[in-house]
Amino acid sequence: MIIALNRLATVARVVSGTAHDVNNALQIIGGSAELLENQADLGESARRALTRIRTQAVRAAGLIEELSKFARDRSGEAARIPLRGIATQAIAFRGLMIRRAGLSLTFDAEHSPAAPVTGPSGQLMQAAVNMIMDAEAAFEGQKGGSITVTVAEADGHAVLSVANNGPDRSDRLEVRGLTGTPTSVLDAQTGLTAARLIAAAHGGELTRAATNDGEALVLRLPLAQ
Repeated sequence: MIIALNRLATVARVVSGTAHDVNNALQIIGGSAELLENQADLGESARRALTRIRTQAVRAAGLIEELSKFARDRSGEAARIPLRGIATQAIAFRGLMIRRAGLSLTFDAEHSPAAPVTGPSGQLMQAAVNMIMDAEAAFEGQKGGSITVTVAEADGHAVLSVANNGPDRSDRLEVRGLTGTPTSVLDAQTGLTAARLIAAAHGGELTRAATNDGEALVLRLPLAQ
């Protein structure tokens, strides 16, 4: 645990130190793509390619911002915390935005186990919020979708699941996560890279899995002893 936390701190320092330079590069990429898009004699296929470049530059900038927030986080030392409480706080934080987007959010806190874990509350809260935001992003502006949050205890782990019934995102490229498990490419604006770092630093993992009517992000952390 100590080694993992030290490694996490090192990653945070690197991200903090390089974020400015990376953002400058992304602004140049996005600005140049936008400039070329406005050329009158540009073919339609080239214009679409430039639009994709500009869009991905914006998304990458969003990811850098999320990682920078993570690097600046000074949320205190690790403590015994119920994952159920973290989920409740994250839902309260995002609830209004979810309702405004025309989505429903379900979480049965009363019948969920406490699922205690050990970690800084601010980091765990950030991971949970980013998981919910990823579920929101699955609908891409569509109304009427549902997000279901569950907390469980299984095989010595506390398990937080955030499921959604949004459109299929399985056409994304496959990449390797921190644990070596193949996972779908994540929307850069949700900050799930930071959530993966938090999970790995505390001996857990964050994975994406298919469900009967959509997909779910699943965070597994060792139960506090």
